[in-house]
Amino acid sequence: MNIFRLIYLSALFGVLFLHSCGGSGGDGPDDPQKPDLPPVVDFLDPSLTSVVMGHLQDASAVVIRTNKPWSASSDADWLKLSASSGSGSTTIIVGASENKSFRRKSVVKIKAGSITRELVVVQKPAPHISLNIRGVSFTLLPVEADTVFRIEGNMYYETRNVYLSSYYISETEITCAQWAAVTGNLSGYNHYSMPYYPVLTNWNTIVNVFIPQINRLVGYDFRLPTEAE
Repeated sequence: MNIFRLIYLSALFGVLFLHSCGGSGGDGPDDPQKPDLPPVVDFLDPSLTSVVMGHLQDASAVVIRTNKPWSASSDADWLKLSASSGSGSTTIIVGASENKSFRRKSVVKIKAGSITRELVVVQKPAPHISLNIRGVSFTLLPVEADTVFRIEGNMYYETRNVYLSSYYISETEITCAQWAAVTGNLSGYNHYSMPYYPVLTNWNTIVNVFIPQINRLVGYDFRLPTEAE
């Protein structure tokens, strides 16, 4: 009886010993419940990679997910950030001032550890541009890009499709009053009694006198429209 009990205990001890040293134990590297995963060193995941804002003062919230100290910056003077640095995940506000001119685009760079992400910010153009030169108003209206139309050919040119980039064009032809405000005088073809009539002049005077002077006065880059425009 004692001999059988001793054999039984020895066999039981051997089973327990093998179980604790075997390759299928719960603490072993092959345990499906505890897979070996590499440690996360750092990560950066902003919630947005691009945003389009209206031409008025506008803003957007950006969630920055990271486990490292981060910094954010932009070279555009029309963009403001509610925070330029922090530690760990947080939310910042990217704000744009009112756009009174053309469509504009900039990039907000977010950096955490060795990772850099870019947020592209686009702001829509103003619905019109208003200028005042020596008490005379000028209004320019936008023509959006992606304007494709067909010009029917005649004896001078062939029929073709035309693509135009975005641009602004004067609401009316340049008037006598506008010409006088820019150049200081009126052409011999015009009279001060007709300030709202289209000015009558030649191509050389427009290109060499009027356009350079208005560009100096307002800081834009005006030109004559092309045939397609």
